[in-house]
Amino acid sequence: MAELIQACAPHYKYFFSKFEVIEPVGTCFYATEGFERIEEFASCRQEPARHGHHRFGYGMCGFSAAIPDDGNKRLFIGAPGAYYWQGTIFSQNISNQRDRPNTRDGPASHDNYNLGYAIAVGDFDGDGNDDIVYIFTSSLEPLRNLTDHSAQRGQYFGASVAVSDLNGDGLDDIIVGSPFYTDYVTVKDVKTQEQKPRYEVGKVMVFFQSAAHDFPKWESIVGHSEWSRFGFSLAAVGDLNQDGYNDFIVGAPYDGVNAEGVVYVYHGSNDGVRTQFTQKLEASKISASLRGFGYSLAGGGKDVDQNQYPDIAVGAHLSSHALVFKTKPVITVTGSISTAKHSINLDQKTCPTEFGYMACDQLKLCVQYEGKGQSPNDIELKVIINVDSKKTISPRAFFRRRDLAQKRNVKVSKKSLSKEQPNLIEQTLHIRRRERFCDDYDIYVSERSSGISLSGNLEPAIDNTVPLTFVHELSIDKNCGADNECIPDLQLHAISNREKFTIGSTEQSLLLNVSVMNRGEDSYESQFFILLPPGFEYGGIENYSAKQPLSCSPQTKDTKQSAKEEEEYKFVCDIGNPLPSNAHIEFGFRLSATGIDTSKEEIVVKMFVNSTNAENEETRTDNALTLHIPLEMKAQLSLVGRSTPEQLDYSIRNTLPISKALFDSDIGPVVSHLYQVINRGPSAISSATLDIIWPSFAGNGQHLLYLIDNVQVNDASKVKCRVRQNRNVNPESLTISNEHIPTPSAIIFDESYDENGDEHVHDQYEDLKRRRHKRDASPQNEHDYDKTRMAVTSKNEMKNAVRLAKASSSAIEYKGYLSRATLDCNYNNCTHIECDIGYLHEDEFILVEVYSRLVLNTLVTNNILEADISSIGIAKITSLSNAPSSKYNPPAQLTAVTTDVNPTDPEQSQRGVPWWLYLLAILIGLVILALLILCLWRCGFFKRNRPPTEQATYKKGLKGTDDMYADSKVRYAHPYMYSEQRHGVKV
Repeated sequence: MAELIQACAPHYKYFFSKFEVIEPVGTCFYATEGFERIEEFASCRQEPARHGHHRFGYGMCGFSAAIPDDGNKRLFIGAPGAYYWQGTIFSQNISNQRDRPNTRDGPASHDNYNLGYAIAVGDFDGDGNDDIVYIFTSSLEPLRNLTDHSAQRGQYFGASVAVSDLNGDGLDDIIVGSPFYTDYVTVKDVKTQEQKPRYEVGKVMVFFQSAAHDFPKWESIVGHSEWSRFGFSLAAVGDLNQDGYNDFIVGAPYDGVNAEGVVYVYHGSNDGVRTQFTQKLEASKISASLRGFGYSLAGGGKDVDQNQYPDIAVGAHLSSHALVFKTKPVITVTGSISTAKHSINLDQKTCPTEFGYMACDQLKLCVQYEGKGQSPNDIELKVIINVDSKKTISPRAFFRRRDLAQKRNVKVSKKSLSKEQPNLIEQTLHIRRRERFCDDYDIYVSERSSGISLSGNLEPAIDNTVPLTFVHELSIDKNCGADNECIPDLQLHAISNREKFTIGSTEQSLLLNVSVMNRGEDSYESQFFILLPPGFEYGGIENYSAKQPLSCSPQTKDTKQSAKEEEEYKFVCDIGNPLPSNAHIEFGFRLSATGIDTSKEEIVVKMFVNSTNAENEETRTDNALTLHIPLEMKAQLSLVGRSTPEQLDYSIRNTLPISKALFDSDIGPVVSHLYQVINRGPSAISSATLDIIWPSFAGNGQHLLYLIDNVQVNDASKVKCRVRQNRNVNPESLTISNEHIPTPSAIIFDESYDENGDEHVHDQYEDLKRRRHKRDASPQNEHDYDKTRMAVTSKNEMKNAVRLAKASSSAIEYKGYLSRATLDCNYNNCTHIECDIGYLHEDEFILVEVYSRLVLNTLVTNNILEADISSIGIAKITSLSNAPSSKYNPPAQLTAVTTDVNPTDPEQSQRGVPWWLYLLAILIGLVILALLILCLWRCGFFKRNRPPTEQATYKKGLKGTDDMYADSKVRYAHPYMYSEQRHGVKV
């Protein structure tokens, strides 16, 4: 069978001369005797009446093919396009072209089944003859239909098929590929922890045949990269590693860094198949020009280089390459590692080092290998020795560099955490087959597993089905009494920094203040486990009392083993090794919210502390703790309004009936009301509403604040507004000057909005207009009576709302009758403007501005001299972010925006004042002045009062002289008479 080759051209087209049609019938060529004999078999090319979609005209014979048994009797040829793409399989006799039975066509429901898309042969009924997978006997009688019980529509289950005995039980097993399978469960989003789909990742299913020739057991292998189409091709390749079990290879032609393609090698075993691939052939590491690597595969136990190991071939159709990979000889490496002592006492520091005396021990490593097939007699192995391998951060044991310098081919690994105290070394060993090599190493332990690889050209490969890591544990003597067994008593306490967690607030994190106390003996490798609640991720550690920074990481398989039954905990922190007796450690564990499930009432945080030395069962109750933190959703809207202008003085002389106006500026000045809705938080708002009641008409139905444009907003992505009565926007079809805004409207008006849900709004226009101008008419029926009664209620409520809003300096909480559901402006001379507000963060806001013209003619004709014209705004939260509407329902906010209007008469102010009024005013002023002077004179106002004066008194001076001086008590005297020494200070 090694010299038999079948090659097919499924897109081969044939011209049926009788019917003058060209159809892709396909054809195959069968080569024997080393290509000396080549014969064509075109099973679908049958004349005169077997053409067309409904027969074999589009069969594409040769889309798949297989050579059963020894290939000297029949060939199996697949034609997936036959019978309206139901597909069929031919059993072609190689000795008789016309002996070609095929599977029968089925009902119309079997169209597009594509039977024959892939073919593989094996013995599935115990008769010793190869049957084909669907499953049929060699005479094309159906045996069984294999099904993927977790199938997806469009996964292309059966796009590739291979047959091999993978578990060595003498029965052929079936390997089926599903290259378009999508994985919805394996990968989770890092932040949200939600399952993230991987499209077209592909899947392979292995069905194991039992002694009863059925398939009760199967194994699934999911692809490794999205869009890779893992399982697009399959091939049984024999026993690659000579372990007694057949292997197979899987093609993923769009896998790899740049989708160049990857081929995966899987080994069989006594249990069936090893679901972890043992080798990965990447096109990017072979040649940069390869594309579509793995699109087709071939194996079948073909040994190209005659080294007693089967080889494989891989096709790369996009780069027109076919590559043959030769299998290396396989060697099996065994070994052991041990220490001279069973345990080491850190206090016995008897070994000198450059760092002082330390405890030490001797390590012994032994390695040997066995070769299979044409394996070499001697090889070089690189051995990596890692001491204290479980301590990935600060290992305690190390090698002394002076000792390493005395050994041959030993160097410190680049991955060693310390160069001065290396814990990881590499040594190249030259050993002979079946000879056991051993070497000794001194290791040193302060107070505070082996991998093997090869180098060379086509040297043997290592059998990785046997363990390649040799582990030995050297126990450290502990301060735990005579039995050397420490029994700790760990106690866990924790409290949250927040009594309640507010969803959507600015601070979206929780700080858990954790305290761990050891009341027992020393606790070794003490760890703190925590289950992150859904919607939270790890936010960091805050050290309170720990001397060394705590290290936390996601839970791995190793830490799960230490957690024992607490395998659900997702994060682990090392809190002490050892954590001494009566020691106390405090730290903060921060959780950052990413997407909280708001359907829950609270956040549940589970924690657990543990150590490698067992704790008594009666003291384990305080090792675990569960915190319950209530969830709350809270937000508050702030509604602010402003009128532009706030006060308007209008001329009673400058009025024009609106029916005679051509431009909007003819009817009156611009009046705009601006509403601002702010989310005061702390939670974010998912949606809210703003309803504006606009006074478009006066009490008698005449236009008052005439809407000239659609509503303007500051951010159309966050708020969308519409006018329910769209006829009230420029109802007289005036020419709008647009002088009120610099740009066109930001909102597209929805003219098809139906206010009542039964009729189109334009169909109701005439009826509503009639109702507006005939308010005092009696209702014609009960429906009109209800509408009128509701209108009166709404009108009174509006007046009351405006009164309350004016009395308050800000918006008020409103729980009254007015709402979007109850308001009907068709009966209340108003216009209802609805605004739907989208997502708002805390302190985020939207602006809504309504522009109108004040119709002066309405004020003058109705003798409205001074008035306050108000619009009403009602804002309400409808839902918070990610929260049900029933969770939080705050009252609506209501405010009124008022424009004060006052009349003026320009003609009155421009008239002249008569001259006699000026004269009369002067005379009256003079009379008043004379009367005032007379009154003042009579009161003595004009009589002058002078200050009193005194006569200076002279007295005699010294005896015998004629000098005179003025007494110091009088105010006036001659200056030359004054003596300061005798009379004191001058006055």
